[in-house]
Amino acid sequence: QKGLHKNPKEDPTRQAPDDASRVEYTAAEATVTLADRTFHEWFVRYPDDFGQDCLSVDDGGAQTFLVACTLPGRQGRHETTFAVLEDICSKILDLGVQSRSVEDCAAVTGSVEI
Repeated sequence: QKGLHKNPKEDPTRQAPDDASRVEYTAAEATVTLADRTFHEWFVRYPDDFGQDCLSVDDGGAQTFLVACTLPGRQGRHETTFAVLEDICSKILDLGVQSRSVEDCAAVTGSVEI
């Protein structure tokens, strides 16, 4: 996750990590190929993407591809990094990959940079 400082005149190296002027977000570039299908795409998620109702809900909600660990002070599956990785998994499955097929999953190649 990166911190985007709202005030460009301030030196970000002098701000505390939990500074209220920071907006956390996650950006990832993914290049994925499965046989003759491919995608190269950027994924960006902000905390505002979840809405206030979702932030207080425990991890028993919608089905996900990944499992989030519970860490103090963090939001589990409502973290921006988790959301970006879920988006990438969803896009891979859109290529026709069956998530429960070891052969399908092994045929996927590519890279993700966060």
